[in-house]
Amino acid sequence: GGASHSFMAIDMAAIASGHLKIGAVLDHTTSAYSYSTGRYTAPSDGFYFFSYHCMGSGGAREIMWAKNGSIYPSGIGTNGGSYTSGGSSPASLTAIFELSSGDYINPYVTGSVAADYINFTGCKLI
Repeated sequence: GGASHSFMAIDMAAIASGHLKIGAVLDHTTSAYSYSTGRYTAPSDGFYFFSYHCMGSGGAREIMWAKNGSIYPSGIGTNGGSYTSGGSSPASLTAIFELSSGDYINPYVTGSVAADYINFTGCKLI
């Protein structure tokens, strides 16, 4: 079969920075994503695809991943976070992580991002 345990979440309650909590779940085939924490928790061991896109709000920012609460600028085969110099410029980041059951991933950003122009999506690959 194809990808499983998939989800797509959009929007936040307000402009935010740090560990992002993206609130509205548009589509999901799993309960692994929690809008109250902003975390995707791996339901089983495997490789997972994640992507998020955001719009800046104000000064410079770097977008990264948080895995189990620790900041990771990259996953497998990626070359680090995405940096924008300020204003309302867009940024995006995509990665594949090898996760164990119970590991969790969420978007992380230094600086601020707009509440309305953000999405976070992911799925288990294998």
